[in-house]
Amino acid sequence: MIEDRRRAIADILRRYRICTQEDLVTSLSKRGYSVTQATVSRDMREMGLVKIPDGEDGYRYALPDDRRSLSKEEHIIREFVVQAEGSGNLIVVKTMPGAAQGVGAAFDKLSWPEVMGTIAGDDTIFIALRSPDDLRALLDRIKDLLEEC
Repeated sequence: MIEDRRRAIADILRRYRICTQEDLVTSLSKRGYSVTQATVSRDMREMGLVKIPDGEDGYRYALPDDRRSLSKEEHIIREFVVQAEGSGNLIVVKTMPGAAQGVGAAFDKLSWPEVMGTIAGDDTIFIALRSPDDLRALLDRIKDLLEEC
């Protein structure tokens, strides 16, 4: 029964945006599982569930495998970048306050071919591109990284 419930939890997390334990209790109830928030909390802990940014100014629960497909640097970008836009051969990335230097270092370490270099302040990063032709590709890559799994 516990394993069946945990398989259901994994399936729910893959299909739906679950932001709270109460959301998960409700989803399980719709599948015929009568559980308390305490039971769900224990399941989540034992399954190693994590909270990840959901691209909608909030967080959602995810299976640990959903995070393993990203590198450490991509996790940093995903967690702290708020917005990215660009023009010509420059992209301006807004981060959470105080996070720009770490995110800039993550961009540098990824060594993406479009990126010539970064300059980071407190909550803003300037990314210099090798060519204006690289702008759309890099913006798309950043936005894909920020979207849900």
